[in-house]
Amino acid sequence: MGRRLHFAGDQPEVILQSAWTARANPTAQVLNLEFDSTQPRFWVGLIRWLLFIIFASLVYLTGIFSYGGAQSIKEELTQKGTAAAGNLLQAAAALQNMEVDTALAQFQAADKNFTSALGLFADLGQSHLIMADWSLPDSQIWLGQDLLSSGQHLAKAGISLITALKPLVTYWDGLTVTGSNFNNAGEQIGQILIANARQIDIALAEVKLADAALRKIRIQSVDPAYAATVLEAQSKTQALSEAMEILGGLAKRLPNAMGFGIPQHYLFLNQNNNELRPTGGFIGSVAVVELAHGNIVSISADTSQRLDGQNKYSDVPLPDPLKAITAYYGIRDANWEPNFPTAVQTISKLYQQAGGGSVDGMIALTPEVITDVLAITGPIDLPQYKLKLSAENFVEKTQKQIEIADQNLHDNPKQILIDFMPILMNRLMSANSRELRLIGQSLFNRLMNKDILIYFSDPQLEKVMAILGWSGEIKVPPPATDYLYVVEANLGGNKSSASIVREMKLATQIFAPAEIKDSLTARYTHTGTAKFPDGVNRNYIRVYLPMGAHITETLGQDADTQIDIDSSDGKTVVGFWLTINPSETKEININYTLPFALNFTNGKANYNLQVQRQPGANRAVFSHYIEVGENMDLAVNSGSEAVRKDMTFSDKFTKDITIATTLRKYR
Repeated sequence: MGRRLHFAGDQPEVILQSAWTARANPTAQVLNLEFDSTQPRFWVGLIRWLLFIIFASLVYLTGIFSYGGAQSIKEELTQKGTAAAGNLLQAAAALQNMEVDTALAQFQAADKNFTSALGLFADLGQSHLIMADWSLPDSQIWLGQDLLSSGQHLAKAGISLITALKPLVTYWDGLTVTGSNFNNAGEQIGQILIANARQIDIALAEVKLADAALRKIRIQSVDPAYAATVLEAQSKTQALSEAMEILGGLAKRLPNAMGFGIPQHYLFLNQNNNELRPTGGFIGSVAVVELAHGNIVSISADTSQRLDGQNKYSDVPLPDPLKAITAYYGIRDANWEPNFPTAVQTISKLYQQAGGGSVDGMIALTPEVITDVLAITGPIDLPQYKLKLSAENFVEKTQKQIEIADQNLHDNPKQILIDFMPILMNRLMSANSRELRLIGQSLFNRLMNKDILIYFSDPQLEKVMAILGWSGEIKVPPPATDYLYVVEANLGGNKSSASIVREMKLATQIFAPAEIKDSLTARYTHTGTAKFPDGVNRNYIRVYLPMGAHITETLGQDADTQIDIDSSDGKTVVGFWLTINPSETKEININYTLPFALNFTNGKANYNLQVQRQPGANRAVFSHYIEVGENMDLAVNSGSEAVRKDMTFSDKFTKDITIATTLRKYR
């Protein structure tokens, strides 16, 4: 007898039927169990994982009691399991609406129902189980008990998680809904995290117990019809445990990062992506922000020009391409390594050599972050410059003022940014509830697009940043995965990067499992002028490929320049110069073979590709095409169509891209 889960109205129900099917029901509730890392309320994703595990368990649970002599137990367990599922469904809906009191009550009800179901096992007694021949570790009844125990621990985890989140949600609502004072928000949030870190620990412990209960189940003893479901439940529980560890680490370590132990100092890097560099742009100015008890104690801004002038004899080796524009390594060029944590080490050393102190982390920003805030809060007056800086003119006006100051040798060219920063921070502190909501969403989007990069010297917090994709790391893809990262460095091309349109196309050919060929075509069009600050765009470009990729051909690079082939960050790196004049289009081609073969199992294999976006590289599109040999085809549209050539992606290149394609081989 098969089983299916049906959700109609407010309560889900488990229905036994002769054949298991999935069907759409326009009147039934739709439960979205996907975890979407692009949404800021990521704890909702954790609850969705929890729900998947519970419902997967119920599907299996209704099957293990379908044998003779267990009908009454099956019916009561199904009833209580269905009730628990209903509680969890309503808890998830409440969480999505941020109704934390309702969510907490539903988790408590789920816990009660699971406890009641487990009580049935205790009421049976060991002697009855032995007489029924259900006492063996692999018996169906004990498998059901482990599943229910796992569900109970997950419900308890939900209770602890909501208990920890409720004070934070309540306080945030006070800021973004009622418009409470934001000036001491950091201190209040830090105190809430400290007070509730224990609840996160309890939730993590419950998830680990749930994981342990599921792992007691030997898949060999599970009915084959449900083995895949239980396996996936085990995997999801482990993933939930890992996610809870991240959340717990963040809750416990973030107060320290906010200066609740000792004051913390963070170096903010202003990366001008009009002069594109590997981690986002030319570092024109920096600011040190001191935090104590969640409050900003001081902001001290400076220019890379002044700092570098005090450190012209640094012992930090200068990369060869940078020798074309400078005789010594300075902070302005120190983000040469595309891997942001590596660049941070260079920046930190040069900053200290120039007279700056040690810092506890770095945050890199492109100008779009500032213009987003100005678009929300409104323009800022700088009467001493006779300027009103807005989202529309911020980049243009500040650049113009820097040019004017640069011509007056006694002026600090970046003084306008130094004067602007404290006013912007004060504007943020006085933002109203509507502005806070919009600013929060804007900052989150910029983090996802890598226009904001964050580094913490605290290894645990840095690990969290890496998992969230905010650390600016060069990724380490799984084995046998294709990889591409194109990195520009504008060296001597003024502020011309904003005038470049980037069109990238990667074509993959797989004519044999061990013969995978890629052809990269990158077309650059200069839409600007020769007038300063625009001008000729001169780039040193590096293309990061899977380690061991064999380069067969390169075309289009500057004449009389060499191709540099090296290795870095576990990748093969191809480097070359490319100069583009205004109104000109240049195209480069790199052909190469991959160093791995596809592993076909039962006639099927997966081709996977990871493409990273360079921070600050705007006006870009990316497309990917794949073609396979005559004895293969591509399964597209969920297997409804088979083709030998397909376009897997074509869109604006605003964030990292992951592509997965299934191949089928016939002989």
